[in-house]
Amino acid sequence: PPLFSSRRRHTRSSVESRGLGDVYKRQISLRLRFVTLLALPTHASRLDSLPCISQLTATDTNWEGNMCTSAGRIRSTQAVLPILCFGFQILLAQPTWEPTGSMNFPRRDQTATRLLDGQVLIVGGSNGYHPELYEPFSQTFSLTGSNSNAGRHGSTATRLLDGRVLLVGGTWTQLTTEIYHPVTESFGAAGSLNVVHTYHSATLLPDGRVLIAGGRDNSISSHSHAIAELYDPVTDTFSLTGSLNEDRAGHTATLLPDGRVLIVGGAQTTIPGHAIPLRICELYDPSTGTFTVAGETASQHSGHTATLLKNGKVLIVGGWYAHPELYDPVAGTFGMAGSLITPRGSHTASLLPDGRVLLAGGAIAIGPVTTSSAELYDPFANSF
Repeated sequence: PPLFSSRRRHTRSSVESRGLGDVYKRQISLRLRFVTLLALPTHASRLDSLPCISQLTATDTNWEGNMCTSAGRIRSTQAVLPILCFGFQILLAQPTWEPTGSMNFPRRDQTATRLLDGQVLIVGGSNGYHPELYEPFSQTFSLTGSNSNAGRHGSTATRLLDGRVLLVGGTWTQLTTEIYHPVTESFGAAGSLNVVHTYHSATLLPDGRVLIAGGRDNSISSHSHAIAELYDPVTDTFSLTGSLNEDRAGHTATLLPDGRVLIVGGAQTTIPGHAIPLRICELYDPSTGTFTVAGETASQHSGHTATLLKNGKVLIVGGWYAHPELYDPVAGTFGMAGSLITPRGSHTASLLPDGRVLLAGGAIAIGPVTTSSAELYDPFANSF
C-alpha cells in the first residue's frame, strides 16, 4: 500500500547532482503536473506502468537519497521509488556520459563563471579574445561581448554580488580590468590595477569587495610578487592592502566561514627559470587588511585545490606527490587527510550537495601525463 502521497500542481524543482566515478555536476529538472506521487516499496517498478507518474519528465538524473547522482540523458524508464524524508526518492538507470555542444574556439587555461541565470561565461585562455556563453538547457555555446578589449591568460573572473563579473589580470592585459554585464552581454572597462597580476588569486569577500593577491608580473622573467589589492565595486577602484608574507603565484585563496581568507601553496618564481613550491600558508583578515602566517603544510602544494567543506575545514589536495591535508580554522592547525587513490595535480575539486568532494582529471606526474580518472573524498570517513 502507499506509504506517502502528495499532490503537487505545476511544481518545478532543480537539484545539483552529485557524482560517483565518471560523473559530472549537472542540473536536473522535474516537472509535476496534476499528479499524485506514491512512495513505493524498494522493489523495481516501471514508470510507464504507473499512471500517476506518466506526466513526470526528467533529464540528466539518477537519484539516491535526496541527492541526484548522475550525468547523461535518461534512456530507461525503469526506476525504484522508496520513501524519502520529505517526499520521494527516485533511482533511475545507470548514468552515462553524453557530449554537449562544442565551444566555438579551442582554448585552455580559461575561466568559467556561472551567472545568476544559470549560464556559464567562458573567458580567456589561449583564444581569449572570443568570450562565449554556455546555455545549459540547449547545451550550446554562443559568442558574447565582442567588445572585450583584451585577451586574458592566467586571469581570474569573479562574479560580484550584483551578478556582474570582474575580469582581472592575464598575460597580455597589463593593468587593465573589465566588467561583464550579463543583461546587455557586453564588457566595459573597470578601474586599473596598481600592479600587474597573472596567476594570482581573486576572492569575493562578504562585504562585496574582491581581494586580489600575489601572482606574477609581466616581465620577461615573470617574477612572482606579494602585492595584494582590494577592488571596491561601488567606487570601481583598486586600492593596495597589506602584502603577503611570501611572494607566490598559482596559490589558492579560500574564504573561511569567519570571513578570513586562507592562502595555501603556490610557488615563488623570483629566480628566473626556477619555481619553488611553498609550504608556508597565510590568513588575510579583511578587518585589519593584513596577512599573517597560518602555519605550514606537511607537503609543498602547487597545482592543487583547496575546498571549503561543510564542516568548516578546508581540504587541500594535489601537487602531484603532495599528501592531502585538512586545515581546521578553529584550531588553526593542519592535519592529514586520507591517501589519494591516484595522486594528481592540476585537477578540479567540486563540493557535492552531500558534503563529499569530487576530484576529477589532472596530471598524475610532472609532465604531460594526464588522467581521466575521478575519485570521491568522504569527510566523515576522512578517506578517498
